[in-house]
Amino acid sequence: MSKFSQWLKQDLPGQRHNAMFGGGFIRGYSLHHERKSIPTKGLTATVQDGMHVGNYISAKRVLAGGILFGPLGALIGGAARKNGNQVYVIIEQDDQIIGTLEAHAKKHREAHAFVQALTASANDPDNT
Repeated sequence: MSKFSQWLKQDLPGQRHNAMFGGGFIRGYSLHHERKSIPTKGLTATVQDGMHVGNYISAKRVLAGGILFGPLGALIGGAARKNGNQVYVIIEQDDQIIGTLEAHAKKHREAHAFVQALTASANDPDNT
């Protein structure tokens, strides 16, 4: 087991919500992805398979693209690429998508475990 895996699996007080999925990981009360870290407080996550993620994400991307960049932004936002062989974890804060993690559709169980860990971390009474 690598040092990173050992570090991630440590069971320390406040670190009981550790999980990994699609290049992101939860360590305690923080979500880490691409060298960025954000607190889990107030985050929600859902699992969507590649066949159904389009309707969910496209509506939000069209709205966000339209607000940020006008009609052209709405068109580009709605044309976001989807892959039916993938499973997605959609992370939201204040009802806005702030990120997505993806992996092969065979990782559906891991996606659900990640969402459960994120929800537990976000709702933990010790998470301030």
